[in-house]
Amino acid sequence: MIAPPGTGKSHWLAEQHADIRIDCTLLSHRAILLAICEQAGADQIPQRATIADILSLTNTAVAGKTIGMDNIDRAPHKTIFSILHHLAQSSTIYATATEHRRIRPILDRGAAILVPPPSPNIHAILAERYPNLSKAQRQQIAAQAPSPASAIAMAQAASHGAPLPAPPTQSILPIAIISILAATYII
Repeated sequence: MIAPPGTGKSHWLAEQHADIRIDCTLLSHRAILLAICEQAGADQIPQRATIADILSLTNTAVAGKTIGMDNIDRAPHKTIFSILHHLAQSSTIYATATEHRRIRPILDRGAAILVPPPSPNIHAILAERYPNLSKAQRQQIAAQAPSPASAIAMAQAASHGAPLPAPPTQSILPIAIISILAATYII
């Protein structure tokens, strides 16, 4: 899935029920592989294992499992391509990215099914994460929030006692002031 920040990619990835879920942001090749091995319950990895050794161990540990990789565009392209190439042979992989151009080299080299961004159900996200908020508060937040990320930020602030922002109003005051200034200028 490729979508802008805050549109619910990570939430979508969590809904895919992946056996292993890794956030690839600023991780090296070795760090991503070790995180996958650790979550897959792989045997102890020797301290001085090479990338090839870790890839081999990872392939056996994740065979038949579903892997969720978040923010693949925030890691080096060669790293992600290598990992996807090796793991896709034995596993199902779901991945998210923010920008198409940042993963174009990966897509040009392999097959992928691009999923359109989800239309986020902000009410459900807020009900799941913030059950302590009233239904009216969740509805007000959902009406004002342009994305799931902003809704979560507003709900978190409200759950800590901060007042909800007032809904935007339609005031003619700015138009009246501009009209008066224009008329004054003309006169």
